[in-house]
Amino acid sequence: MRNKTCEVRLAAFLDECTRTRPADGTQVIASVEDQLMVGQALGLSWWAPRWFNFGTQDKPDIVNVGKLTNAQLAIVISAQRAYGFAAHCMGSGIGKVKLLDVPDGTDVPYYEPQRYLDEVVLPTAAIAEELRVKAVRLFSFYHPRGTDSSQYVEQAAERLAPIVGIFMARRILPLLEVEANLVGNRGATCMALAGRLWECVRRRTLGLIWDWGNVYSQGLDPWAEWQLMSDGVVEFHAKFYDGPRPKGFGPIDEHALSHYVAADGCTGLARPDMILSDVRSRYTCIRAYGVGEPVIVLEPHLLGGGRFGGVSGGIGMGVALRSLCRTLDHVGLAYRLHEQQDVEALRQ
Repeated sequence: MRNKTCEVRLAAFLDECTRTRPADGTQVIASVEDQLMVGQALGLSWWAPRWFNFGTQDKPDIVNVGKLTNAQLAIVISAQRAYGFAAHCMGSGIGKVKLLDVPDGTDVPYYEPQRYLDEVVLPTAAIAEELRVKAVRLFSFYHPRGTDSSQYVEQAAERLAPIVGIFMARRILPLLEVEANLVGNRGATCMALAGRLWECVRRRTLGLIWDWGNVYSQGLDPWAEWQLMSDGVVEFHAKFYDGPRPKGFGPIDEHALSHYVAADGCTGLARPDMILSDVRSRYTCIRAYGVGEPVIVLEPHLLGGGRFGGVSGGIGMGVALRSLCRTLDHVGLAYRLHEQQDVEALRQ
């Protein structure tokens, strides 16, 4: 769809385009070339780089975008250019570590704050600059298991402040994603974190990422949570969950979630239509952040998900994109995919 006032930009975590390993049939992340080839076939020209396989299907060498060597980064940049892609948001895992150095029965590591900046954040920021991303995805740290996340907003904001500063100095917008088990697990805590950081520097230095699946799978009402954080949202992750949900607000086993569906396969509270319609009404405010159109990033998890990503395969990514486009058509949000003119441009 084109030529409409309210247009969203479509992108994808293309590492969900996995390939089947011949030896045992398991799904393995594809090479950067294979990821971008699938993305090009889907009609996309924007992506969110996250995981890459620099080995083979039988002997994979999986590397996160924040840990690329110079040689690996050169391969990614070359492939990105060859397939005509631009990197919108870097899919970093920054912030998915413990907030406090306390035992909680999990395998989540703790980093001393300065060491984390030196060993994780600064190298990631350097790679983000080379990829010329507009934004970077962050998280807000794991608070002690079984405690109330709202009690740790000040401490999480204190840890996030220098991280946000590092990216803002490079003119890369930090984006905080709402996600289970972290301090930013709900709309109220995400907005409280953003507000605290805005107060520190007297301007909006942190945008928020809305994710339907991350909210609904916690047993929360998406519309209620959306209203709490919508003023700060500039990016959306197209991930939808429509299965059993927990009662209460205890820890979520992300690896056990298996009822992910495409956008127009949702029912009841899980449907995205109401929020997408509200996005249309808030369109001008979202653009005011200076990152252009609101961005919707495919992250469907149709073959399964986990703490650091999900799996959809090429077939799942295709199903998810077509379903999302039907939903966007329904609510009146325009988008652009490759068309005949793009093919003709390659002939020249």
